[in-house]
Amino acid sequence: MRKVPRLTVTQLEALSTAGAFGDCFEVSRRDALWSAGAVIESRPDRLAGVTTGMDAPALPGMEPIEELIADLWATGISPSGHPTEMLREELTRMGVTPANQLSRSSVTRWSSREPSRIANAR
Repeated sequence: MRKVPRLTVTQLEALSTAGAFGDCFEVSRRDALWSAGAVIESRPDRLAGVTTGMDAPALPGMEPIEELIADLWATGISPSGHPTEMLREELTRMGVTPANQLSRSSVTRWSSREPSRIANAR
C-alpha cells in the first residue's frame, strides 16, 4: 500500500472546476466546487459535526462557454473546442476574418498598409 499525500483546497477546487467528479460521483462542477472547502475541513483530525458548507444550495448548471473557460483554467486544454468557436458570430459582426478565409490577396493588402482587423489587434 502507498500513502497518498492529502489534496490541498486549491487542488480540489481545480479538479472540481475541471469536472473531475461529474462521472464518478454524479456531481455538477459548481456543486463540487462549493463542496471542496467543506471536504477539506472534514478530515479525520477535525472535530466531527462542525463542518459547514457540506450541502450546496441549488446552483445553476454551467453554460457551454463557462465549461470551456473552466476547462482552460483548470487544465490548460478544453475537449469541447476553442473559445473562438463560441464567439464566431460576434467576431464576424466585428469584421474579424477567420484564418481559413485569409487569402494571398489579404496578405498583399496588409503589406500595402491598409487597415485590416485580425482578432482584436488594432
